[in-house]
Amino acid sequence: MTELASLLKRKSMTVMGVNTGTSIDGLDLSVVRIQQTSRMAKPRIRQLLHRTVSFSTEMQTELMQMASEPATSLDRVALLDEALGEFIGRACRALMTHGLKKGVKVDCISSHGQTVRHHPQVESIGGIPVRATLQIGSPERIATATNRIVVSHFRQANTAIGGEGAPITTEAVYYCLDSSQKSRLLVNIGGIANYFYLPYRKSSAFAIAKDIGPGNMLLDQLTQILFGQPYDKAGALAKKGSISDKLLKMLLQDSFFGNADSRKRQSTGREQFGADAVRRILKRAEKLEVTRYSVLATLTELTALKIYHALAPLLSADKHLSEIYLSGGGARNAFLVKRLQTLFGDGDSAWRVWPVSKIGIDPDSFEATCYATLGWMTLKGIPALSSKRASGSKKGSRVTGRKQLSPVSGRIIQPPHYGVK
Repeated sequence: MTELASLLKRKSMTVMGVNTGTSIDGLDLSVVRIQQTSRMAKPRIRQLLHRTVSFSTEMQTELMQMASEPATSLDRVALLDEALGEFIGRACRALMTHGLKKGVKVDCISSHGQTVRHHPQVESIGGIPVRATLQIGSPERIATATNRIVVSHFRQANTAIGGEGAPITTEAVYYCLDSSQKSRLLVNIGGIANYFYLPYRKSSAFAIAKDIGPGNMLLDQLTQILFGQPYDKAGALAKKGSISDKLLKMLLQDSFFGNADSRKRQSTGREQFGADAVRRILKRAEKLEVTRYSVLATLTELTALKIYHALAPLLSADKHLSEIYLSGGGARNAFLVKRLQTLFGDGDSAWRVWPVSKIGIDPDSFEATCYATLGWMTLKGIPALSSKRASGSKKGSRVTGRKQLSPVSGRIIQPPHYGVK
């Protein structure tokens, strides 16, 4: 029996999820044990280990350049794919070694890869209408470095069924967070801010997942340029500034936020909020004579307002929804969190804003946990349960599972040397 066939028969599986987000600052790794007593039973997901691994300066520079430059060498893409795969493989192997000392043996790995291109708009290529998204970080390299089965390429699997390739973790978020009593709303503030709305279990409503706009991406880039620091720790720099109403008004009128076609999209990325956007912001700030601290304060307010405007209709429409949970690096930005708490706490219907750790989930590694869950679902052939609105796919279904369609899918890579521990 092959290793894959043996793995598929297990009711309990230990999976390492690997996430490299749009902030391009490093890897988040999460080792979870997933148990399912029967095919239709809700799986039990328990995190065993997690770790963050920073990119080297050289690796981060290479990835940033590739993700930001409109044109890049195909040779460079191929080489960086291999190099990043090796980097991820070594990081996984190191955590696997650490896990063995604690009695934790990883059965397989689920890797998202690093997004270097995201093109959610439909274009006709050779007469065929397509969308595209590209993640690098060779899964074959990871499998070779770890001697484990690797699952990857979830976003490409989503575009193949008509989705935008983002957001894609709705099924995993559902398994981790759904409740029979309460609807839940998770806001992940990574490089891009996105949300996951999960109606309570008996509701006839649809799950919704969608990108909102910039999370940490613009703030990180501006902090690096204006202060020479990688990011605004806890929002301390922004807190020293004041909000420029004129700059904020200009930014709120930017084409992405005002264009009707963009608003219809489920996803966005560095193409909208990369170096070009930063140059425009700095040019406008210079004309208005806005201080560097106030630039950060204003961009933080922009992020908070976009999140508030995206979520307020959902909160008003669902009486079973009273709390908002935050994950990702933005959940550690105290200034941003305070602004969100103020915005959502005003008025007669005050909604509470909490870090997702309040319900026992590590905010930094939650996305990696979700990718571990997606990898398990791919291997097990678990049907996707989210609505078509969750990723723009035309082949989705209700989160309650009243309809079930094709399984969550990805690319499955088997290691080249079975029997080697």
